[in-house]
Amino acid sequence: MKTPFKVSILIFSALLAAVCASCIDVIEPDAPDVVFEGDSTGYSTICNCPLEGMLNRAYRFTNLVVDQPARLDVTLDRMWEYEIANYLLNILFVIQEAEANEDELAAFSRLKLLAGPGWRIPKTPYAVDDSFRVTAYCLMDEELTMELDMTPYSGYQCRFRNDDPGSLYFHLGSLKDPLMCGPLLDPADSTPIMDMHISFGFNEDCTRISNGYLEGCLPQEKVNRICMCSRAGTCLKDGAKPGTPFPENDGKDTFAENALSGYCSDACGANGGWATFRGILDSTDTSPSCITADGEIGYRLSAYFDAEEVTDLFNPAMSGDCSGK
Repeated sequence: MKTPFKVSILIFSALLAAVCASCIDVIEPDAPDVVFEGDSTGYSTICNCPLEGMLNRAYRFTNLVVDQPARLDVTLDRMWEYEIANYLLNILFVIQEAEANEDELAAFSRLKLLAGPGWRIPKTPYAVDDSFRVTAYCLMDEELTMELDMTPYSGYQCRFRNDDPGSLYFHLGSLKDPLMCGPLLDPADSTPIMDMHISFGFNEDCTRISNGYLEGCLPQEKVNRICMCSRAGTCLKDGAKPGTPFPENDGKDTFAENALSGYCSDACGANGGWATFRGILDSTDTSPSCITADGEIGYRLSAYFDAEEVTDLFNPAMSGDCSGK
C-alpha cells in the first residue's frame, strides 16, 4: 500500500520534472562513445527497423536521471522514479512520419514525433497495490502535445536529434485529477520545457529508446504559478479556481512564500497543505540559469532518459481518460 506521504511526493516530482532546461545557445553533449551493438539495453550501431513498422509506434519514458540543476538531482531522481514506476508520470513519444535514408548512413533521414504527457487505463489516479496493471495508454490532449522533427545525429545510424528547438509539457496525474496545480497557466496544471533540444538512440529493432538526453528552459514566471498539494487529488477540487488572485511581481522578481500562501491554499485546499515550486528551488539556492527565445528568464533542466515501446497498449485517440471519446 502506498502511503499518503509517498503519493504527495509524486506531486512534487512531476512538477519539477517539467522544470527547466536549456537556453538560447544550447551546446549538446557529444553522442556517447560507448554503444551496445546487438544489446537491447542500449542503442545500436546498426538497427533493422522497417519503415512501415515505425509509423504510429509509441514509446513511454521508463527512466529520467537529472543532469541539471545539480542541487536537485537526488530529489528529482527519487520523485521521477516513483511517479514513472506508478504510472503517474507518463511521457510519450509517438512516431507520426518516418522517411527512409537512401544512402543508408542513417536508418531514417527524418522522423516526426508527437511528444507529450499521456494517461492510462485504469483511470483511477493512484496505484495502491502491487496488482495494479495498465491496459492502455493515450496522449492526453492536443494542447499538451507538440511535434518534434528529428534528423540523424553525428553520423550514427540509429541516433537522432531535433534541429530546431521544441517544447515538452509535463502533466502529473490525469486531466480531471491533476497532481500539481497551475490553474492560471496555459495549458493549466502543466509544466513546460521550452526551447528544448533532445537526442536519443534506438536499439537494434527500435523497440526501445536509450541514452536519451534533453535540455530546455522553464520560464520563471510559470514556475512562480505552480503549487504542489500535499494531498494528491485535491488540486482544483470541484473545478473551482483559486479565489485569491495570483500576487503580482513586485518589480524585484521576488516571490516570498507568504505572498503565495492564499493562492496555493485556495488551489490545494486550506487544510491540505501545499508547497510552491519556486520555494523548492529557492530553498536549494537554485538561481535562474537560462533565457528563453522570448526573452524570459528561467531555470535550466537537463536529464538523461530511456523509453520503451508500449506496442498494443497505445490508443491513438487523444483523451483525458483514454476512452477515445
